[in-house]
Amino acid sequence: MTKATTTVFVTILDENDNAPVFQQQLYEVTLDEGPDTLNATLVTVQALDRDEGPNSTVTYAITEGNILGTFHINSTTGQIRTLKELDYEISHGRYTLVVTATDQCPIVLVNLNDINDNCPIFPRPYEGPFDVTEGQPGPRIWTFLAHDGDSGPGGQVEYSIIAGDPLGEFVISPVEGELRVRKDAELDRENIPFYNLTISARDRGVPPLSSTMLVGVRVLDINDNDPVLLNLPMNITLSEHAPVSSFVTRILARDADQGPNALLTFDITAGNKESAFYINSTVRPIEGLGTRGCR
Repeated sequence: MTKATTTVFVTILDENDNAPVFQQQLYEVTLDEGPDTLNATLVTVQALDRDEGPNSTVTYAITEGNILGTFHINSTTGQIRTLKELDYEISHGRYTLVVTATDQCPIVLVNLNDINDNCPIFPRPYEGPFDVTEGQPGPRIWTFLAHDGDSGPGGQVEYSIIAGDPLGEFVISPVEGELRVRKDAELDRENIPFYNLTISARDRGVPPLSSTMLVGVRVLDINDNDPVLLNLPMNITLSEHAPVSSFVTRILARDADQGPNALLTFDITAGNKESAFYINSTVRPIEGLGTRGCR
C-alpha cells in the first residue's frame, strides 16, 4: 500500500475577544495646590490588550470627574496632565477621575494639600454706626465674622482691633469676634463722640493672611455735665434813676452735653430784693452758649 503525506498550515485569525485590562485599578497622586500645578504631568495609566493588530490598540479618555476641564489625557499614551491650576477649595481636596480604555474603567485620585491662599473676608468693608450710651461699663456692641475658604489653621480666624481706639476702651474676642466696651472703661461723649475702629481678621496659616473692616461707634449723650457760668461773678454799677426794663447785662453759660441735655434755663435765686430784676429764662442756647439779658 502506497502512502503520501503533506503539511497543512492552519492560520488562526485574531478576533477582538479580549478587553483591555489596566495594570492598576487605582492610581493616586498627592500634590500641593497652587500655580505649580499648572501644566503638570500627574500620572500615566496603561491598559494591555491580548489581541493583535488593530484589535490591540487602546484609546484612553477621561469620562467622569474632569471638573471645569481641568485635566487632559493623551488618548494614545494614557498620560494625564493638568490644563488649569488645581484648587483645593473647588475640589474639596480631591479630584476623582474615571478613565476608560474600551470597556475597562480605572479610577485616578488626585489629592491636593491645602495651602494658605485665601484671605479672611468680612461680608462688608464697613459696619455701623452702632449707638452706645456713654457712662456704661462693658456694653456689647456687635459680633463680626469673617470667612476663610482654606482648611485647617489656614481657615482659622483671629480678630483684633488695630486702629481707632486711642484710649484702649474697646475689646474684641479673638475667636468669636464679639466687640464690646471694656468692663473697666466708660465712654465719654464729651471726650470722643465718635469712633472709627479698624478690625483685623487674621488666619493662622503660614504665612498668615489678613483683611480689615471699619466699624463706626457713635456715643450717645447722657446728662452728666453741669452748666458753667462764663462771666460771673461780675460787678455792675447802675444809676438809681435807671428806668424800668433797662438792660443790665448778659449772663453767658455753657453746657458740654448735647441736645435736650444742653438746653439751659436761667433764674435769679438770691439777692433779688422786691423782685427788682428779671432774667429771660427760656431762650435756647446758641452754639453751646446761653445768653440772657438781666433787667
